[in-house]
Amino acid sequence: MSWVRNGAAAFLVVVGLSVIVFVLFAPPKDPPPYTSPPGFDDAATASPSAQPAALFVGDDYAAGTRNDGPSGSDDEATFARLTADALGWAANVDAQNGTGYLVKAGTGTAPFAGRLASDKKAFTADYVIISGGRHDLDQSTGELPDGYENAVRAYLRDVRIAYPKAKVVALAPFWPGTDPPEALVDARLVVKEAAAATGVVYVNTQGWVSESGIGPDGSHPTAAGQKAIAQRLEEALQRFTRSVASPSPSVSPSS
Repeated sequence: MSWVRNGAAAFLVVVGLSVIVFVLFAPPKDPPPYTSPPGFDDAATASPSAQPAALFVGDDYAAGTRNDGPSGSDDEATFARLTADALGWAANVDAQNGTGYLVKAGTGTAPFAGRLASDKKAFTADYVIISGGRHDLDQSTGELPDGYENAVRAYLRDVRIAYPKAKVVALAPFWPGTDPPEALVDARLVVKEAAAATGVVYVNTQGWVSESGIGPDGSHPTAAGQKAIAQRLEEALQRFTRSVASPSPSVSPSS
């Protein structure tokens, strides 16, 4: 029976060698397809060669409402579009006349927070630029309404959550000229403090809108006014984009 045992041993040796040869020389298998970790948004992560995308959220200034020529809005001439073009960014604009952090302007409009879910669904963004707050002043008293501070802070926090990979910038509420009312100054301070608390960049817009850049209605920028805002915003964002490597997420390019 020894020959049986010897034959079996020889067979096992041959099988073992065959397995080793197969393992060593078999062609490698393709790796499994990449799957993002839970909560990771592939669409929000642009490749280095992709055009950066900016989402502008705002009121009639961002919408382009004007009264120095054609009636209605001129979307392509807004500071949002002009700024994005100058920086080589793709621009998406969610702007509704008469709205703000707290207020809406009638049927079909919503405060900024009421539009965040649809913005998140519709747009990816490398930058989110928020412009508003002047319409939140109480129309009868001119004062800041109750709940304004909480609304601003909650919205900026929620934008950071909705766009965790984006750089978020909050502009101080616009006001034409160099002498805004006290309540508007308070509104700017609220935005500044909320931005610092939520890791958002705050940009002071004081003096960006001269009286000569405002149309006959005394409220909305002319085409020249929009261009002037765009130039100042472009400068601020250029300083910010050069400083994104800073360890502080709330560095203000213009305080």
